[in-house]
Amino acid sequence: MIRLLLLLLLFVACRPFPDPQCAACEIGGCPKDYTCAITDGARGVCVGAGETAAACGRTSTDAGASTDAGASTDAGAERDAGPDERCPPHAALDWVYSEAADLCFTRNEVTAAEFAACVAATCTSEFDYNAFSGSFQECNLDGGPFEAMPMNCLSQIGAANFCRFVDARLPTEQEWYAEASARGRFPWGDDDADCTRAIMDDGTGPGCGKGELVEPCQRPAGNSASGLCDMAGNVWELTSDRDGPDAIALGGDLTDTSAFVGADARTKFAANGRYGRLGFRCVRAPR
Repeated sequence: MIRLLLLLLLFVACRPFPDPQCAACEIGGCPKDYTCAITDGARGVCVGAGETAAACGRTSTDAGASTDAGASTDAGAERDAGPDERCPPHAALDWVYSEAADLCFTRNEVTAAEFAACVAATCTSEFDYNAFSGSFQECNLDGGPFEAMPMNCLSQIGAANFCRFVDARLPTEQEWYAEASARGRFPWGDDDADCTRAIMDDGTGPGCGKGELVEPCQRPAGNSASGLCDMAGNVWELTSDRDGPDAIALGGDLTDTSAFVGADARTKFAANGRYGRLGFRCVRAPR
């Protein structure tokens, strides 16, 4: 009996310890020299020092940052803002992958400064941008601080030419709506729009009382499911679709109230018109 117990103890002592790499974990639950990396599924895996969840074939929610195991994700918060291998930076623009549309979108509405590169390369005719078509908002492609604002005062053709210039295209109405509605009635969910989420008329006047457009991505609480900025308000966004001679635009603008900046906000502009409250973003296929 004693001999049997000794053999059993020897077996346990010599038994190899399971490799902790990629083992499931919670914060603080990994052996020495290992850390718990939280994945995009809100689960953790043990990884060696300096490694991320990618070492286990998983996507980390925040590589290198610790996550409170008891904290819940804010439904209005932007997803990981780091480059996505499916949508790497291209043509000096920031691209974001949309699972709902299975496309890469520019994170923000194209700015006047970004559009200026297209103008310098003569990628579109001067008749397709920077003319005032009776809209109350001034054109932003005039130099100075306004070039950080969304590009406006351009036609559907001018917007399409810019997207082609960066190896992309305008989204269809269906593609745009798929991303904008992924969380509910608005890009951020079902809560009504206000000036913490969108540049709109909240009762104090257009542009949240300031009467003007703002630079992109100033309302992160209003981001879409994939982290796109300003899909509601600021400027209407052109799509590639038409209704007869008119271009379809979505999302509302700085003059609209909560009822008109939802995911289903839709209007029409003359396809060759150039309006101060009209902008755009581009899409391209993921890798």
